[in-house]
Amino acid sequence: MPSGAPFRYAVSERQNTNQTDRRIATFLQFDTSTLTLADVNAVGFSAIFRIDHVGHRNNVNTGMELSVGRNVSGAWDSAAGGDPDLQFAWAASSADQTVLLADVHTVPGAQARSLDITSVVQGWVNGTFANEGLIL
Repeated sequence: MPSGAPFRYAVSERQNTNQTDRRIATFLQFDTSTLTLADVNAVGFSAIFRIDHVGHRNNVNTGMELSVGRNVSGAWDSAAGGDPDLQFAWAASSADQTVLLADVHTVPGAQARSLDITSVVQGWVNGTFANEGLIL
């Protein structure tokens, strides 16, 4: 798994729940092919997911969360990528969800957030569950 692989995420507020085209899910796939059982079971092994929140566009709605979870809905493919309802349904049903930002618009920019995903990576490598990535 690469360390520090850069990407940008976007979170979009909606004026009401009928604006389903404004829900965003980001799918992150990880290559664990170079990790062995010995690697992930070794004392001191850890896997940390880190994201830097750099700011927000507005503060219209309070309470919008940013969370990450383990994808359990199937292998993601970009053919389904244009369907926001599918994306959001997969995100909502993800396992091991953790809230990274509880109320996005109240968090100042330049805030690093980290999540220990050691058990997730161990599960991917030892076959406890399929490596279908994370959903942000």
